[in-house]
Amino acid sequence: MISMVLRVEPVAWERVKIGHYCQSYVPSKTREFKEACGYLARRHRPERLLDGPLRLTARFFLRPPKKRKFDQPAVRPDLDNYIKALKDALNLIIWTDDSRVCQYGDGTGKYYDLSPNPRPRIELSVEEIS
Repeated sequence: MISMVLRVEPVAWERVKIGHYCQSYVPSKTREFKEACGYLARRHRPERLLDGPLRLTARFFLRPPKKRKFDQPAVRPDLDNYIKALKDALNLIIWTDDSRVCQYGDGTGKYYDLSPNPRPRIELSVEEIS
């Protein structure tokens, strides 16, 4: 099992944009997030990339807004877009392809960091399923 904490502000996946002359590009916020996650995850890179069925547990800790209705971040962006960005960022660093993730572990979700000094981060673990 591989466990790590990525001290980055979680970013949700954004669609590829179409610019002038029909050129497509990944929005800079998404690209920078992928680069930061990849850089931080390299320390935990396995000797060989994981290639079998995997279980991913990911907890996305967000800064709480000054006024909030709920204790959980039941707001946009959606959890699946956070997961999509993270899985894409870890391609060819932890696993061969994000299609290898077959299950999500207990506790996978979005959370507010309610500590006095909130630190946005992603806590994740990846384990092979036999």
